[in-house]
Amino acid sequence: MAIPNAGQPEVSVETELEAYSAFVALHRYQLEQIPEALWPKLFDKLRADKLDAGSYFCLEELSEEEATQLGSAYALRVVDQQPLAREGDIFLIDHAWTTAPERARKELMANPDLLTRITAMLGLPEPEEEEEEEEKDDTAADEELASGAEDAERQAEQDGMVAMVAEQAKVSQKEARATLIAEKWDLISAISTLTLAASVHETDRRLQEAMIGQVDEDQAQKRAMAHAAKRIDAVLDVMWRYAGAYQITTIDEAGEHRQDYVWYMMDEVGSAIRHADAPNCRVIPFVFIRGPSANDSLPYSIFYPLQDLKSGERVTRDMVPADITDQLTREAYLCAFRPPSITNRQRLIRAYEDLGAQITPLSDDKLAVATAPLILPEPSSGTLRVYTDTPFVHEHLNLAGTELVQDRETADLLWLSGETVGDIHTLRPRQCVSQLPGEACVVFKHLLTKLIWETYGRVDWYPATYNLQSQLTPAVGHYLHQVDQGAEAREENIWILKPWNAAQASGITMTSSLSRLVRARDALPSIVQQYVARPLLFRERKFDLRYIVLVRRAHPLSVAVHQTFWARLAKQPYTLEDVHDYEKHLTVMSAPNYKAIQQHGSDFVKDLLKEQPNLQWSVVQKEIDAVIKRRSRCGRGRLSV
Repeated sequence: MAIPNAGQPEVSVETELEAYSAFVALHRYQLEQIPEALWPKLFDKLRADKLDAGSYFCLEELSEEEATQLGSAYALRVVDQQPLAREGDIFLIDHAWTTAPERARKELMANPDLLTRITAMLGLPEPEEEEEEEEKDDTAADEELASGAEDAERQAEQDGMVAMVAEQAKVSQKEARATLIAEKWDLISAISTLTLAASVHETDRRLQEAMIGQVDEDQAQKRAMAHAAKRIDAVLDVMWRYAGAYQITTIDEAGEHRQDYVWYMMDEVGSAIRHADAPNCRVIPFVFIRGPSANDSLPYSIFYPLQDLKSGERVTRDMVPADITDQLTREAYLCAFRPPSITNRQRLIRAYEDLGAQITPLSDDKLAVATAPLILPEPSSGTLRVYTDTPFVHEHLNLAGTELVQDRETADLLWLSGETVGDIHTLRPRQCVSQLPGEACVVFKHLLTKLIWETYGRVDWYPATYNLQSQLTPAVGHYLHQVDQGAEAREENIWILKPWNAAQASGITMTSSLSRLVRARDALPSIVQQYVARPLLFRERKFDLRYIVLVRRAHPLSVAVHQTFWARLAKQPYTLEDVHDYEKHLTVMSAPNYKAIQQHGSDFVKDLLKEQPNLQWSVVQKEIDAVIKRRSRCGRGRLSV
């Protein structure tokens, strides 16, 4: 049933009880985090949209030193004469902004009022205006040129031109000289200017004023956009000290359930509640469901006292997720909100440095690869029979000597994407399949990273990568280590966030903000990878190379690489100035109607060598083959075919 609003006329006690029971039933999972004694008060406040925290609390502007320590320009205090008992009341907090990392910039640019509000909430100063160089007007510049001329012949020529213009236009030589200077010493233009009718002069003057006005307007608009962009950059850098996230389940067009993460910023009251290791309040997000429609759901945050609050006492909360119990990992997470102490900073950097020392790489004899020629499955008839559940293969398999079959048992090759192969040992002799048992260890980013670490330790052919769920501490330590390496290292201290299991750049973001890096842990499970800030460029663009690799068998390991490959190019020339512009940094995106810029491998190599004549592609290809071989080796013990 729909939950009625508070204050509706002629609502019976039975209806009220039914509404409360419906509220509890709909929100049972969320309510379990709240003392049951507070449920009725929460129900009443949600129905009435009663935001009454302002009657009990007030904002306190912090000094610069304390603001740095708390990671906030404001704190929240209990007002005088309004002490609160432990679990004595519960308060609603409105959400000022609900967003997602990939659309936050556009939303702020499109909504100046929202940008102004968020900027004020975060206590951000206005960005400094760039000083514009004063341009000398043409007249002044030409006067300098004329007065500074040392060539006597040139001076005499100018004097003659002045006399001629003065005579023809019947003006003084002073006015003639000024006009010649304005017209860049064009004799005809100067005489025309001085002899045209007044109406023509007026028309010309108005046209010039209109043009100057349009130029001024365009320049003002550009300055306003540049100013807004700086404010947005500042917000996107700092907002992660305040933002929260919660998970929702949606149903897509195909009827499949999908888990999404929603990022939000609480209003001025909620954003002023800062961290304490021993908090006196608890803050949690709460989605109020009024009815069956998605539009009937209203997101809030709620908070209540964990202990008695005295008048004037600051309100605090524990901002660290409950699953983080290790003390050093807590300190790593808190770097999202405040700078670490000198001691904790050293401990975090040491955790990064010690990570490599903890790895004992496997010896070469344990990583031996038995090489063998690629053997295609031997057809059971004169034709290679293919069974597939993949629509793309159904539509495009037209290779001579192949045919599609409907029965898995009669197929020579099983090309599966949705179905699973089941027990690998039930396959017929020489029957091949496009899946490998245990292949998740090389196709999931976090598992591949784990395998590379366990097999080789720290390597130079795979960027430093960390699983944020289990390696947050060394990730933060690595970031802080980079900060200590000097200006260039700080400038290139950029990280790319990637979901564990996603493709086509879905969910990928880049950041140079430690707060953003840490808070990525609160949403979709992700890895964080040090960004390659100085890549080899082609046509001033980033590129990647797409190879087709076939694992023929795991024991002994046999891997084949197709000689044909493709290069994919970013759409825009590469620069480090704007890490938010994906078209400069990514070669493929999941945006609708996005078409990747691709080039066949042989053509790419030919064109690349024109730009890089000293590059030896044979050497590059050997290095690529070696990386593919190393990556295949590290998964050898986890694959079983």
